[in-house]
Amino acid sequence: MDYQQENWTEWLSAAAFQYNDKRHTVTEHTSFKLNFGRHSWKRNLTIKIELPKLENFFEELQRSWKAAKKSMEIVKEVTKK
Repeated sequence: MDYQQENWTEWLSAAAFQYNDKRHTVTEHTSFKLNFGRHSWKRNLTIKIELPKLENFFEELQRSWKAAKKSMEIVKEVTKK
């Protein structure tokens, strides 16, 4: 960002990426993991990776959602106390 903070829109996508790439303390997952079922990719793109079957992918994604929801409910109850 420049001194007068006039170019903040140029940095907005980088800031959003950084936010979505950090593990949340309540859900213990990143936003990428909960939304897309995988972590963001930041390494060598020439490496071959094993892709899960579609059914396994959705099952894992649903497990992550359930775990995140449970964690948020626990924190909500603790916060009430």
